[in-house]
Amino acid sequence: MKNTVKFLSIFILFSCSPSEEELKIAIDEIYNQVKTIPSSKPCENLDGYKNLYEYESRFKTNFYSELSLQKIALYEEECFKKAIADEKEKQRKAELRKLGSWSTGNYVDEFGDNTGEGFIKLTAYGYFSNSATTDSRLRVVMMLSDGKIDEPWFRFYEYDGNNAVKGVFSDANPIRCRVKEANGSNIFPIGLYQAQGWDYLHIDASKKKDADVQKLKNLIQDEGIAKFSCYRERYSSDKYRFDLNFKYLSNAQKKYELGSDWYNQ
Repeated sequence: MKNTVKFLSIFILFSCSPSEEELKIAIDEIYNQVKTIPSSKPCENLDGYKNLYEYESRFKTNFYSELSLQKIALYEEECFKKAIADEKEKQRKAELRKLGSWSTGNYVDEFGDNTGEGFIKLTAYGYFSNSATTDSRLRVVMMLSDGKIDEPWFRFYEYDGNNAVKGVFSDANPIRCRVKEANGSNIFPIGLYQAQGWDYLHIDASKKKDADVQKLKNLIQDEGIAKFSCYRERYSSDKYRFDLNFKYLSNAQKKYELGSDWYNQ
């Protein structure tokens, strides 16, 4: 329609003295083009009728002026509504693509080859203290194998380094944590353990701890925030403090499940 309008504009402007009949033919053509725009495109209709009214005003004709004004009033409101709806949809899609502090990946074997098993990972930062340092940088990684919350496990990176904390002693190297819901007063204990040489920590899921472990899983599932205050049982001066924000878990799970198709949702 734009090309037609442009052509007719040039024709009318450069005609020496277009007759009323010539103007009617030209403006009829513009009107017929506008009529082909489906009502599902209110903004395009609005532009079309504005153009039509503009041409009529320029050449002081009134073939469709009253109709154009009615359509302009109608489609201005509809175009405004569509703009709001489009922005909301844009925001909705953008929200579906947010991952927060989550990421996805695949496990590899000792040769660096993909094992075919994957995970989603949450990264957070906090502080640790011991007999040699106070409130130094700590990076915490929580892993969900296969994107499931059944058995979350952790790695602690002191000084935000590249090597995770390892179990030193032959026992479970236990770390005791108190966990608080960020938006509530509920506080519950969680125990972490790692065998000698492990660079990761598992949750103590013994029978008597089931209820507390479930509280943590509920927080993860509900995409809440868990505040951790932990200490090493063997050396109580070894302390760890960090928060885990589980927001956008569902987005991360979708990305893990859908792969590249996740971007097209």
